[in-house]
Amino acid sequence: MMRIHKTSTLCALGLALGILILPAGNATAEDWKWAVAPYAWGSGTTVDIYANGQEIGEGELDFDDLLDKIDFSMQLHAEGRKDKFGLFFDLTYLDTGDKIDLPGAVFPEGATLKTDVKTTMIELGGFYRPSADEFGFDVLFGARVVDLDVDLELSAPDLGTESASSSDTITDGFLGLRYSTALADRWFMVLRGDAGTGDTDFSYNLAANFGYRFGETKRHAFVFGYRHFVMEFEDTVDGIDWELDMTMSGPQIGLLFTF
Repeated sequence: MMRIHKTSTLCALGLALGILILPAGNATAEDWKWAVAPYAWGSGTTVDIYANGQEIGEGELDFDDLLDKIDFSMQLHAEGRKDKFGLFFDLTYLDTGDKIDLPGAVFPEGATLKTDVKTTMIELGGFYRPSADEFGFDVLFGARVVDLDVDLELSAPDLGTESASSSDTITDGFLGLRYSTALADRWFMVLRGDAGTGDTDFSYNLAANFGYRFGETKRHAFVFGYRHFVMEFEDTVDGIDWELDMTMSGPQIGLLFTF
């Protein structure tokens, strides 16, 4: 339905990569402080579809359903910082599948629909921390790429099986702020908010996380929190004004390793 422009995807990724390479060029490996955090995001997903201002479709996968229908999930955050400048990478991959019994009033008796939805979200960006301290305010900037692959299989006893698939790649540039602070000897907090546009008309991302450092060196931590992400699209196809709103929201939990 939506027309995604591949040129903007390449330009945004190239710009973000260039931003990351510049501050790294004059630094040695010993100058950088690194952090890696594998985590799990229990993201429920809601999709609303409108045509000419009228809602024509709504789908929702809440957290309880996600636990039953998830086939594979992987999340990873990594970042490095030297003095006031840093770079980061974030990956979310979610593969969900479901089998739906279709209503007999509309479809042939016994018809079923199998769905397989793969969502890949990649953030590549940098940040600037004026204080150059361990904690503080960061100005965030970069590109966010969301790749959606949808496979459908419709089966009915007398009609056999029909398959269909769709794939779209959506890229936004984004700007945001992040604030981190120590709450106690071992506890800390990280708040983040950013907004972007590009292939979407508007997208925004909000997250709040708390961490507890463990071990004698306090270099590693258990982290938990909540993340809320929204994308909004608008397009006109064959004289019809389409709008799609997608929300991914839920708790996240992980481990943080620093070195």
